[in-house]
Amino acid sequence: MTNPFPFTSGNILNASELNAIGEAETWTPTWHQGVTVGNGTVVAYYQQVNDIVAYSAVFTLGSTSAVTANVLVSVPVAGQDVSEIANMSLCTYYDASAVRSYYGRGQKYGTDRFRPYIYKADSTYAFGAGLSSTAPFTWTTSDIMTIGGVYRSGT
Repeated sequence: MTNPFPFTSGNILNASELNAIGEAETWTPTWHQGVTVGNGTVVAYYQQVNDIVAYSAVFTLGSTSAVTANVLVSVPVAGQDVSEIANMSLCTYYDASAVRSYYGRGQKYGTDRFRPYIYKADSTYAFGAGLSSTAPFTWTTSDIMTIGGVYRSGT
C-alpha cells in the first residue's frame, strides 16, 4: 500500500486501506558490491508506518553465490539519517557447515544503503570488521546472511 501519512483534513480511508497500513511488503535488496546472488535465494520484507521502516532480508547462498569483500546493500526506503540506518541494523552470518552464527551491525554509507560488518575483538574491545570471502568464515552453499533493522524514512 502507498504510505497514507500524513493524514490531512478531509481524508477518508476505507476499511481495506486502514487494514493495509503497515502491511508487510516484499522488496529486493540491491547488492551494490561484494555479493553475487547467483542461484541463491533472497527473501526480504519491509513495513512502513508513517516514517518508521522495519525491514529484514535473508540471503541463503547457492552453489553459484559468492560473498567477496566490502559488501554494500540497499535498504527498502531511503532514510533520514545515515547513522541511524547503520546503527539500527543487525546482521547475522550463519556458517551451515560449522553450525555457528556470527553477529554484526551496519556501517553507514549513504541514505539508502549500508555495509554489513562482523564483530571482532582484540584484548580490550569489540569492533567492526568488513566481510570478505573468508570472514567471518569461508562462504559456501547453504550459508546465510540475515540483515534487518528499524529506522526513520527520509520521506
